[in-house]
Amino acid sequence: MCTSLSSVLFASSLSLKTKERHSMTQLDYSNEPKRNNNQLIVRKDKPFNAEPQLSDLIKRYITPEPHFFIRSHGPVPMDLETETHSVTVTTLDGTQYHIPVLDLMSKFEKVDVVMAMQCAGNRRDGLHRVKHTKGVIWGAAAIGNGLYSGCRLRDVLHFVGINTHIKNIQRLHVAFESVEQCEEDVCYGTSIPLSKALDEFGDVLLAYEMNHAPLTRDHGYPIRVVVPGYIGARSVKYLKSITVQDHESTAFFQQRDYKLLPGMVSTESDANAYWCKVPSINEYNVQSYVCSPPNGEVSEAKMWPAQGYALSGGGRSIQRVGMYITQLRRG
Repeated sequence: MCTSLSSVLFASSLSLKTKERHSMTQLDYSNEPKRNNNQLIVRKDKPFNAEPQLSDLIKRYITPEPHFFIRSHGPVPMDLETETHSVTVTTLDGTQYHIPVLDLMSKFEKVDVVMAMQCAGNRRDGLHRVKHTKGVIWGAAAIGNGLYSGCRLRDVLHFVGINTHIKNIQRLHVAFESVEQCEEDVCYGTSIPLSKALDEFGDVLLAYEMNHAPLTRDHGYPIRVVVPGYIGARSVKYLKSITVQDHESTAFFQQRDYKLLPGMVSTESDANAYWCKVPSINEYNVQSYVCSPPNGEVSEAKMWPAQGYALSGGGRSIQRVGMYITQLRRG
């Protein structure tokens, strides 16, 4: 199980010269998927962002889809279909390959990867109580352990002639763009190092199933990227393009969000001086959370069962979890 770090994430508005941003009035949310909101806590309605109750999160090791958090940056693209959608792969010299999703499903080996998918803003509510933050105010359940199935990204890159023998591999990146429109940019986009994409132990997938069922609309149907050990922001849903290039993605969510800024930054104006100076968050640090008993609950019991989650990024496993009980003094 791979995964993640919670951090203070600061987003600001960005005026892009080369890309036209969408305003909330331009984005159409009239054709969203039907959802059973009774099973999730809605943190934001448009775009739709929701997480399960902590008690539901810890019921099973593999998180069922109805109890899986949903992270959206814009309207769900409802017109995509497995039978007609394709992904464009562009190599370093500009050569393009248009690969149908059906070919990704039938012409490349299908593999399974268990991954803890976590929004980088998970547990932001605790941070927000200490200092004002921007973004969706998540609780501690913007995380789910999913069994993803699909083809390896490295196999697709090998198919188009990209392998570990390429020169300057440590300086190259793989950029992903989504069909999903968003307020901050023309579409959702991000990137990962090419070395991660080609790592035989990196397990980066182009996934078309979750928990042995086709992806649902909310989770990226018909095809998404799955990057184990990295923040969920790098696992792009509704994938439309893959580009090998000599720089990180220039998209908003790579350059102006999902970065850890210095503690003295308090305003968007302050943040502008640091966006280009601090690195993008990729791998998670080790972390844990006690889901049951709830935070702050007091009991006279001598024995108290505890449940929760612990995880780390970059393929590093959890060796142990230590728990400490605070005894309240009676006044």
